[in-house]
Amino acid sequence: MSLFYEKLFKVTGKPGTILDLACGHHPFAFPWMNLPTDVKYYAYDIIQPRIDLINQFFVQIGLAPLAVNQDILVKPPQIHADLAIFFKEAHRLEKRQPGSNKKLWAGLNTDILAVSLPTQNIPGTHLLIDQHRNLVQKNLTENQKFSEIVIENELIFIIEQRGN
Repeated sequence: MSLFYEKLFKVTGKPGTILDLACGHHPFAFPWMNLPTDVKYYAYDIIQPRIDLINQFFVQIGLAPLAVNQDILVKPPQIHADLAIFFKEAHRLEKRQPGSNKKLWAGLNTDILAVSLPTQNIPGTHLLIDQHRNLVQKNLTENQKFSEIVIENELIFIIEQRGN
């Protein structure tokens, strides 16, 4: 797993502040990120017991307990961050509420947004790269530019947010 973050941070730079949007259990991967414990890691999710557990975990490993119970669609985080990560959720969000990604992404105060989506469906029978590239392109504002990298079976869109 540390190879994933090594490749990601090679492109984005090592962040001093991270927003983990719709985080789920992703913050538990922090030990594999090879980041110092003085990094500000804000994790957002709508499930309060999960947030409580993440904050307990953060304290145990020496991070500030910055997990927040917040609906990022209703209220996008306004904290400035070097990097926001939005892993494996953009396609679900778009299916539930078309155009919601555009609103969310434009409302963030981050330098870089990394959006990960799977390269193929769960059984591995259909490639989803073009479909997911189209999803990202249609949700960008005119000020946002993106590049992409593939790490294992994930397509990571690196969206430049500076000046947004």
